[in-house]
Amino acid sequence: MELFLKYFFHIFHGIAGFFGILLNLILLYVSITKSPSTIKTYSFLIVNFGITDLAAAILSVFIEQRVIPIDRTLVHVSYGPCIYFGPQYCYAGYSMMLHFFMHSQWCLLLSFCYRLFVLKNSTPKARRLFGVIFLVYIPSFIQFVSKEQFIARGLN
Repeated sequence: MELFLKYFFHIFHGIAGFFGILLNLILLYVSITKSPSTIKTYSFLIVNFGITDLAAAILSVFIEQRVIPIDRTLVHVSYGPCIYFGPQYCYAGYSMMLHFFMHSQWCLLLSFCYRLFVLKNSTPKARRLFGVIFLVYIPSFIQFVSKEQFIARGLN
């Protein structure tokens, strides 16, 4: 039964990852090439979401992590291609995936703030929106860099 579950989740994870990558590529294509001029500035946020979620989906397929609860402990076991490169690559991929998840959440908040802002004010310039996206990216980047420093000290 354990072997069946292992292969079932491996296949399920691969299919879900494939669709995550494919649909984010479609989202990027459509938002870059087909966005009407009325939402051109907002399409920058959509492209940012697409890139962030595409990277998270690729990393999810790369690490293919399974969380196993044992009493009060959670064990993270990687089954993806990262195992052929070593545990530090699996951990780095996991850290980077969490980084993209965190950035996606901050961008969701930014998206709500943008829509509220546009209801009361005029549409902001693209340059200003890029600056705000960069500011929103800083906390995720700090989280990623701090985990990478842990990897450099602990696993080498």
